[in-house]
Amino acid sequence: MLVRAFILMLSWLLAIPIAQAFDKPYTHPALSQANESLLENPTESLTLSEQFLNQADYDFARLNAAQVSDYELQKTPSAVVDALKIKAEALAALNEYAKAQQIIEQAIVIAQRIKQPKLVQEARFVQAQLLWGQREDTAALAILQPLKEQLSMDPASHLAIQVLLLCAEIHSHQAKPEQAEHEYRTLQTWIDRRPEDRLTARFRLGYGQHLVNYGAFDSALPELMAAQHLATRLQDDPLIALSNLALANLYYQRRIYDQALDTAMQAAEYFEHYQIRQELSQTLTLIADIYQAQGRYNHALVHYFNALDHEQNNAHQHNTVALRLSIAEIYHKLYNLALAEDYLAEAQNHLATMDEPSLTVRAALIAGEIAEQQSQWPVAQRSYQQAVKMAEQSAQLSLQARALKALSELFEKQSHYDQALAAQRQYEAVKAAHRNQQRRANINNFMQQQEVLSHGMMIQDYRRQADHAREELWYQQRVSLLLGGCLVLLLLLTIFKRYQINHLKRKLYQLRTEFYTHHRSGLRNLRLLSAKLPDSMQQSSHHFEQWQLGEVIHEPLSDRLRFALIDIPFLKRIYQRRGYQEALDIERQFGQFLNAQVQEPGRIYHIADTLFLFIEPNPKGNNDPAPLASRLEVLVAQFTAQYDTLSDRIMIGLADYPFVPKAVTAINDQELIDILLMTVEKARTLSEQTGKSQWIHLGAIDSAPAATFTQGNIRQSCYTAMAKGLVRVQSSYSGDISWKPDHDFNN
Repeated sequence: MLVRAFILMLSWLLAIPIAQAFDKPYTHPALSQANESLLENPTESLTLSEQFLNQADYDFARLNAAQVSDYELQKTPSAVVDALKIKAEALAALNEYAKAQQIIEQAIVIAQRIKQPKLVQEARFVQAQLLWGQREDTAALAILQPLKEQLSMDPASHLAIQVLLLCAEIHSHQAKPEQAEHEYRTLQTWIDRRPEDRLTARFRLGYGQHLVNYGAFDSALPELMAAQHLATRLQDDPLIALSNLALANLYYQRRIYDQALDTAMQAAEYFEHYQIRQELSQTLTLIADIYQAQGRYNHALVHYFNALDHEQNNAHQHNTVALRLSIAEIYHKLYNLALAEDYLAEAQNHLATMDEPSLTVRAALIAGEIAEQQSQWPVAQRSYQQAVKMAEQSAQLSLQARALKALSELFEKQSHYDQALAAQRQYEAVKAAHRNQQRRANINNFMQQQEVLSHGMMIQDYRRQADHAREELWYQQRVSLLLGGCLVLLLLLTIFKRYQINHLKRKLYQLRTEFYTHHRSGLRNLRLLSAKLPDSMQQSSHHFEQWQLGEVIHEPLSDRLRFALIDIPFLKRIYQRRGYQEALDIERQFGQFLNAQVQEPGRIYHIADTLFLFIEPNPKGNNDPAPLASRLEVLVAQFTAQYDTLSDRIMIGLADYPFVPKAVTAINDQELIDILLMTVEKARTLSEQTGKSQWIHLGAIDSAPAATFTQGNIRQSCYTAMAKGLVRVQSSYSGDISWKPDHDFNN
């Protein structure tokens, strides 16, 4: 197979998808999705663009008409033009170029009438792409040239780069390497100023394929590898597949067949998955060429036939003819001359209506080889001579050399040695010209390699600087890591200490609950356990005691409190009558009952086996103790009502704080409790006499002097004050109460 013809054909195929998907941000999500689907699923892209246009509900024939006012046209959104462009590109991808041309012309007219120059330029570029896809190269360049001039004010814009990239690809295909090289060099300066994106990868791919076209394989490899790596980094599957196809072609040209086959297979998997027929056909053709070069003719035939099946639906007759010639060549090598002649005849029939010098030369060469194998010397001679003439006219040195070589060997077989010698000399001259051409390419490669080495040395310097900076950064990172570790340890230590503090707080709360709660009723008690606690807890216990008792007062000049000491006899008797376990349960229930009934700010304490201390505020200074006593009697009666054998009889001692109205601090909380114990004892005596609950309230009169209660013994002071009429006694007992000292105070 002719190498140069194949490379040019591959370049033309690669140029279409590289420039096809128009990269721009679309305001409408449906258009963005349609643009993204162009390469992988053009049918979906066509459907989405048509749905958008149908939803827009515009009469495009009327928009194109001259009678529509400029004001009406200004209301046409630019998204309509974008949708038309995408629709045209989708139709072109489906090989419906005629419809695509109609749609893009419609988009151009609308963009012009709504006075959107940028949209006009974009639509013109799409039109040039469509013409290039139909291989009308001259017409495409005629559109691109004005665009280049219009975009010269902003050369590094996205559209300007795309325009120049398409121009370079067309010139490369038209065998104008100088112009293509100039445009690629210009693009290089623009691309270097941009961040690496999809357009950069497309430039690398296009430039690498251009270098392959003209034999600069060493220079092409870095470009194609860079395109592949960038496409991989961008996760752009279409560009990855195209890069693999171009690299496979390069490996094929350098006769690295195994690697070429692996890379081509990867590209074929992607194109087959998304049913991208044109690129899949070209990939299968390349795989078949590799098999042919390896002498695996049966595998080559299978892939040629598969490629031919895909080409049946494509509009590019050039590919179909080339495939038929390749199949004819394979059958000739397999000595199946009948099938070789059939495929050759089909190809020649198509070539009669085409202007394809390279394919015509190939057809003549194959015809000559078949005739030579059939010993039809005159026919073979005419075919070879025709091939030499056409190759010389089209400046295809490799094909011309191949034809001259075959002609010289044919003359030698016929014993026409003079003619064989002349053909051989012509062959050597053509080969020398071809070698000179390759030498010039090698010189260019050498210069490019020199430039690459120069850049490589600069890169090494930059790398050394980067390594030094990386070491400095690593040092800073280690320092930061160390400091971070210290901070983490400090944080962990803080969390641990906080946990310990919370644990100690919970433990302290538990101890407080345990030490200041009566073990049977569950109510708070007045036990003083400070002597058994560490120093650090004695102070806490002291403050807690002050709060629990009030000591018992926080603001002596404003706190007015009423104290009630309650003696409940049934708590003593239930243990003998009901047993320890049941009695303990009843006492616990009684404590829970009192806790539930006594609401803040009232407080109740279990200070002894049957004694309970109740404290509540008395802000108005109410002197009547009967309501409180009655309330307490009702509470006990409510509880004992649940048990048939429990007596509800209780004895209550009452007193107010301040006890001495004119001397607030004359009596403290402990002395007040001593007074209450005295009253409860007297109430117990009265209760035993009457068999009923009794209460007694003591309170100093308003004019009682403080000195009366400073004798050192509060009980003796109270007896003395009652004898003098300084302490008033209120009681539920209607008779006289005899107040005698209960013990010898002097002892």
